[in-house]
Amino acid sequence: MATNNDARLEFFMPYLPYPSDLMNLPQSFSRYLPRPLPERVIIKNSSGNFWRVRVKGRNQSAYFASGWKTFAQDNNLRAGEFMVFEYKPPATFHVSIYGLSSCREKRAQVEIQEISEEEDVIEAGDSNDICSPLMEEDISDEDFLMDTTIPESITKLQIGGKKGQGASSKRKGLVVENPERYLDDPTNPFFVTELKNRKFELLVPTQMVRDCNLRFSKTIRFIDEFPSEKLEGKRVPWKDKRVCINRWARVCRRNKIKPEDKIICELLREQGTVYAIKIHIIRG
Repeated sequence: MATNNDARLEFFMPYLPYPSDLMNLPQSFSRYLPRPLPERVIIKNSSGNFWRVRVKGRNQSAYFASGWKTFAQDNNLRAGEFMVFEYKPPATFHVSIYGLSSCREKRAQVEIQEISEEEDVIEAGDSNDICSPLMEEDISDEDFLMDTTIPESITKLQIGGKKGQGASSKRKGLVVENPERYLDDPTNPFFVTELKNRKFELLVPTQMVRDCNLRFSKTIRFIDEFPSEKLEGKRVPWKDKRVCINRWARVCRRNKIKPEDKIICELLREQGTVYAIKIHIIRG
């Protein structure tokens, strides 16, 4: 483990597929972790993606627990590969993965695609004000979301991010106190929403798309309380810069979201392009 004068705390670990749901940290490193241990840490790979992983302690040692298995699966880790971790106090780890060729590899990447005015663009005011066509597999979602009583016209959004990185300002309306504390990375753009009459799509605020100069992959992964059950939606841009993402009703259904709940949607980006939305639910 490196602990030079630059205060870089690093260690390397081979990947051991068993046990698959945890990873022990070197005991010589564990003493550098704050006490009490943080409940969760953020692991960031070389592709810029984030995972939140629970940390637990045993005597003078520590290990990654819940969330580690998902990280290993998403990054396609195999026996014989090894990882170099750099610790950024108090609760972030940057990891580089070295494959069987002994070369550093980028894992869990997404296809980067620009939004084009020519593809899948819907004019504002189109029939029924629906962002995208319903897919056959989404029809059953209507049974769950039947009739919510929150008129979209009076639902305002709280949006934000780190100033200087294309952040949008906040405005009054649907407000969560100090929402950054819920985010995996407080510098990520986010918005707060709730269950609305629009049943099948998640609407990304126009102001955020413009202020943050956002681009979106054709498919967006929803990351919620069921990380092992992959769920993706397709994005449909409007000419006025609104962006809708379908399959939102499925997210609401499996997370049992109610009208009184507030939902923080954290946008995860790679090279400026949104590839996933992390869902944080504040129960009402």
